[in-house]
Amino acid sequence: MTPSIINGSQSQGVIRDVFKECKATGVDPNEAYVRYDIIVTGDEGLITETSISRNFQNDVAPTAILGRRGKFDELEVAFQKNYPKLKLQKRQTDLGDQFVSPENLLQVLWAMVPGELLPDEKEPDNPNKVYTYSQRSRCLKAFDNVYDRAHNKADPEYRKYRDLYEFLLDLAPIAWGLYQKWHAHQDFKGTGLRSLERYEDNSIKRVPDGIIFPIMAAHSAFMKMDGVHWKMEIPATISDAELIKSAKTAYMEIADSNPNVMGKSKACYTLLLDLAKLHRKFADMRT
Repeated sequence: MTPSIINGSQSQGVIRDVFKECKATGVDPNEAYVRYDIIVTGDEGLITETSISRNFQNDVAPTAILGRRGKFDELEVAFQKNYPKLKLQKRQTDLGDQFVSPENLLQVLWAMVPGELLPDEKEPDNPNKVYTYSQRSRCLKAFDNVYDRAHNKADPEYRKYRDLYEFLLDLAPIAWGLYQKWHAHQDFKGTGLRSLERYEDNSIKRVPDGIIFPIMAAHSAFMKMDGVHWKMEIPATISDAELIKSAKTAYMEIADSNPNVMGKSKACYTLLLDLAKLHRKFADMRT
């Protein structure tokens, strides 16, 4: 067993700073005592929980807690099928362009979950996805709950939660790619939407999340199970331009040209979802 410090980074930093200051000023450091506990265990779970529970000095972010407990590991493996150079941000020290926020990824995933897969959804044909835009913590808590129940075969609803969990794994790389595409979709050029960020040549730099999330949620109508895995099948009859046209209508007529209002308006989600479902129904009739 390799010994390690599972907590105490802040204490180490303070001690290091004191010695550095003393050396710089030529002063001998005073005698000091540091309290520490030695825990001998080979139980990785206990190590993780001890680290979390004993972090008195700094708040541990919810994502870091789930990361330390290994709840993002399978999601990361699935995500890396399309993004091998990227990692999920599992610790507060995971910084840099190579890290993707699990909360952001989960927001996008929950937006794309079909209503029939949501265990407690009262309107599976028209689920309320507003929270996916405005409540990151709710998306994280929902994943935490699904993870626990999908890994507990004694749970009476294990199969239902397992199916949902498998969907999240299958769609992780697909959903992230779709999200990146729509965030800089050049078909928004010429729409005149004033909230878009543009480059000097008027090309699209960034589309606000408030506009993106109703579009992402509409893609839930295009989810299909091929017998083993979930995948996305977009009917040939619907184009990105048509989705943008409907998004513009929702943005201007329902959300009063405010992307934040659009992201929180169920009516905007419903408008786009109904369009997607109509094309999905037509495509199913032709097959």
